[in-house]
Amino acid sequence: MTEKRIVWGLFFIAFFSLLLTEKEVGFGRDESVYFHAAESHGHWFQLLLSSPSTAVGEAATTQAFDFNHEHPALMKNLYGISYVVFHEKLGLLRPAAAFRLPAFAVAAWMLPLIYLLTRKRFGQTASIFAAVSFLLVPRQFFHAHLACFDVPIATMWVLTVYCFIEALERPRWWLWAGLSWGLALAAKHNAYFIPVTLVPVIVGMAGTVYL
Repeated sequence: MTEKRIVWGLFFIAFFSLLLTEKEVGFGRDESVYFHAAESHGHWFQLLLSSPSTAVGEAATTQAFDFNHEHPALMKNLYGISYVVFHEKLGLLRPAAAFRLPAFAVAAWMLPLIYLLTRKRFGQTASIFAAVSFLLVPRQFFHAHLACFDVPIATMWVLTVYCFIEALERPRWWLWAGLSWGLALAAKHNAYFIPVTLVPVIVGMAGTVYL
């Protein structure tokens, strides 16, 4: 089985597993806050398309982004846009499912990333097992449904580590490592700790070279 088929297969298995079980998952307190914030963000993007000059004004931006402004905006933007498109405009999904759809997509990428991180060392079969096992952990399966930040930051953390490891052998991947960390920073403040784990690796490698 080719790598590309495995990667996309793992992604779609995870995505549709989350989508098809979403209705049974209740709402956490945090998620209700992010629903409200995301709806404001989504309507601001609508305004940006219809009346850009009004959208970028202080009144409109404050109204749209002041609530829950203490958290980064990336995931709330995605949740809000998904809500506007798939619920309000197309009517394809109920409100909660529309908010949660980007969370499913981001969480689903954790499986291919686990596979890609482990396949060289442990082989294809073990890596597929490891990837699927992640989603089968009840707590992780539950949190992967939610329009929150916990699983998205976990996915982006692993993405940054993956790009970092690739960059050690392929220098052009430093660009992707930087972009991945940027996405992580835009998802949740935990991303500030990523260099704490990666910089010592670089320092240790440099020390080995010069010893």
